[in-house]
Amino acid sequence: MLFRRITGQLVGVLDWLRRNRRRSFVATALALLAANAAALIAALFLPEGRTSTTLAVIPVLAFNSGVTFFLGMLASGYVRSRIMGFGPRAPALRPAPTVARMVEAAQSEPSIGQANPSREVVANARKLLREAVDRLPPPEIDGPAATRAYPIPELGSETACVTIVVPLFNEERFVSDAITSLKGQTVRNFEVLIVDDASTDRSAALAKQAVGDDRRFHLLRHLRNSGLGASRNTGLRLARTPFVTFLDADDILLPDALEIRLRRFGELTDGRIAGVYCGVVQAPETITADYLPRRRNYSGRAQTFVSSEGECPFNAHAPILRTDVLRLLGGFDETLRFGCEDWDMWQRVMRHGYWFEPVNRIAAVYRRKSGSMVRTMPLEHLQSGQRIFNWVHSPLPSEEVVSGTPFVFNEGLDTYRRADNFLRRTVQYGAMAYMRSGASFLELLTSIPGDLWPYALKHFDVPQMITKGLARYLAIDDADTADLGGDLIAARDAILAHYSALQRETRLVDTEPVRSSVDVALFAANLKQAALMADLAARLGENAKNCVLVSAETVSGDQGVEDFWISRKLPYLTYNLYALREWRLAPAVKIVMRPYDGAIRGFATSGPGLLVELVDPAAPVGLPDENAPAVPDMKVALGDALPLVERMLEPEDGPCPANRDQSPGPVAVPARAGIAAPFILHKEERLDLSPDYERLSALKDRYKGERCFIIGNGPSLNALDLSKLKNEHTFAVNGIFYKKDEMGFDPTFYVVEDSSVMAENIDAIRAYEARYKFFPTIYRSLHPAEDNVQFFHMNRGFYEREGASFCVPRFSVDAASRVFCGQSVTYINLQLAYYFGFLKVYMIGMDFSYVIPQNAIVKGDLITSTEADPNHFNPSYFGAGKTWKNPKLDRVKLNYELARDVFSAGGREIINATKGGKLELFRRQAYDDLLE
Repeated sequence: MLFRRITGQLVGVLDWLRRNRRRSFVATALALLAANAAALIAALFLPEGRTSTTLAVIPVLAFNSGVTFFLGMLASGYVRSRIMGFGPRAPALRPAPTVARMVEAAQSEPSIGQANPSREVVANARKLLREAVDRLPPPEIDGPAATRAYPIPELGSETACVTIVVPLFNEERFVSDAITSLKGQTVRNFEVLIVDDASTDRSAALAKQAVGDDRRFHLLRHLRNSGLGASRNTGLRLARTPFVTFLDADDILLPDALEIRLRRFGELTDGRIAGVYCGVVQAPETITADYLPRRRNYSGRAQTFVSSEGECPFNAHAPILRTDVLRLLGGFDETLRFGCEDWDMWQRVMRHGYWFEPVNRIAAVYRRKSGSMVRTMPLEHLQSGQRIFNWVHSPLPSEEVVSGTPFVFNEGLDTYRRADNFLRRTVQYGAMAYMRSGASFLELLTSIPGDLWPYALKHFDVPQMITKGLARYLAIDDADTADLGGDLIAARDAILAHYSALQRETRLVDTEPVRSSVDVALFAANLKQAALMADLAARLGENAKNCVLVSAETVSGDQGVEDFWISRKLPYLTYNLYALREWRLAPAVKIVMRPYDGAIRGFATSGPGLLVELVDPAAPVGLPDENAPAVPDMKVALGDALPLVERMLEPEDGPCPANRDQSPGPVAVPARAGIAAPFILHKEERLDLSPDYERLSALKDRYKGERCFIIGNGPSLNALDLSKLKNEHTFAVNGIFYKKDEMGFDPTFYVVEDSSVMAENIDAIRAYEARYKFFPTIYRSLHPAEDNVQFFHMNRGFYEREGASFCVPRFSVDAASRVFCGQSVTYINLQLAYYFGFLKVYMIGMDFSYVIPQNAIVKGDLITSTEADPNHFNPSYFGAGKTWKNPKLDRVKLNYELARDVFSAGGREIINATKGGKLELFRRQAYDDLLE
């Protein structure tokens, strides 16, 4: 009874499968379940011996399941094509039947006993496919579709093949982990540029410690905090390899992160590929450098301007990128100070026709920090994102178009998204046209935008869409596509070849980039120049001249330039952005003004444009022969600059003379413009020492609007009654302790710069009392930390012969970050006084006159006295046995000139109240008149 019932059910299922051989696997599975359920119910409800009967049914059910499933697969064609090898393999991707097609097929199914038409349908379809291919065979294509535009990474070479840029700002907790993860890479031939963005903690010191003696690592420092985008750009500008990647100082790379991405790059050839990216996993803040995620598999897709949907496609440390592409597009936008600079960069790359290929592996770790930028400034981050979204969905401004790229998506994203969606339909209907007639298909080909075709291949499965179109034309479904096999594939590949030929005909040929036109580039090195250049640019702009202001403060230090322009809401370019875009800006005229350092001199002496030097007759400045400025094409007084520049831009006798040097464009890897040896900054500053930034910052503008006196140590000091200064704010320096008893008061501020003074008088310096005592960080080991002692960063670039600022005065407006040496400790006092907010600064004891006694022992710049000191108020100051340095008053004068101009530009003044002396740079005022 039981077996008769089971057999009846099985026969019914098989009969249904015979009549419905082309049904899907889902139908087979449902029939199987129904048969087993019927058998089991029958067994359970038998009136006799339920338990024994049920046990007997189990093997029968198992057999029934196996046979039914196998026969179902056989009926659907799967076993014949995939297991038994009968017939060709089915295409990997097959279109799912629509509901309408299923209803239509069900209505046309033959009843039991009728002939099965499937074989006739397949035979007819095969005949049509072969005729179509014979009628319009695939075109012959010579050579590859795209040539490699970048070298294959040589992983085992002794030469670095990739640059890792590590932006660093106040990450003393995590930077060691980041460096450790880089040292553990399976690829060894790389270079690392750690770019410290003017950190105020011990980040740079700990980075240097973690690097040790590994010569692949180089530590750089910005002299002005410029943001994450600027740090990335500094690394991009100085990278010496064809590939670059970025790792934030609080994140880590897994050991094979470089290797798997570089190997993937080696497999690719299309010049439109800008980079390859891996998966990134998020991890808690507490992870260490040896962290490994539980899973490593990752499923990504090619990221194009359309497929990314305007979103940020991946984290900053996910991709390895082509250095030339990022430079071509001008680097990261440094105005995005609250994040999103990577998002913006990737979108600009993709909008210019490049795309990113995935590496299906997790290889990087993003640390979820409680103090991350996204968490602490979500509104600002959102506003930056909104700016990018608006840009993505708007037409691309013509001035942002970069020539020489594969393709430019000029319209907003929605335009191309609609075009992409319709292209899917076009591809499907193109297959139907191909089957209909060759002429019809060729006509359809002309409607396909060939420049968008390469991106369509990345957006959807083109072979699948072609197969879907063929199936629709032939009125076949899944089972028939399996039976047709090779004929279907041959037709699909022929159609695909025609599309590929269309792509080949429209591919970009390398052309000389068309450079945009900037009339005038104006470079400012200090606050005075910032105001003058801004005024000149405004007047030129009134006459329809296109001007750009340029600041070098990222590499030269904060001298008030960018703060002034920001306060006036004036647009400007940073050092990095000008360096990366100079070839495209191509200014006809470049304007500079003394003093300026090697950063600006690099721009002035090379690249396009004629050089004009402005001169202020009322306050002339010079530079010593040791570091002479660039030779200008013309010098002009401030009052004559406007008409002269306009005549240069529109000369009566034709265009301007030939430019100094036509830069070849952005693909030249070696970086110039200012720091020829990019890793020299450690000679200017001790990167392993940090200032007392927070304590110094608390003094900013503390004395705003007040006056102070800087006490020099010249012989004229003996002619003044210093007790009158008891209730004034005073700066005292070096050996002023010799006058302690005579003064009758302790100064407000006490400063020592000179190493000889510090070493030879350390006991007296320790014992000397002042409200505040300031010393360079290099003297931390000499003077104990006390409540009234603060250490500042002293930049020695003025003394470094190999540096970009040798003998070039710089005046810091951010003394908490650093002050610049200027051949005299008084110059450091002037920078401190400016930072503290003093309105008027009176100088006394500044005789500005030195003699070197004939009996002194002179070795280079170092002098050893053999007799009493004639140059200071006390003969023991640099008396017998004491060492001192050649004061080089000509260099002191350069720095005083700059201090005068900066104070004046800020509405302040330096006044000379010295009795006598030879210092005539500043307005004089009698000391006694000030203190009556």
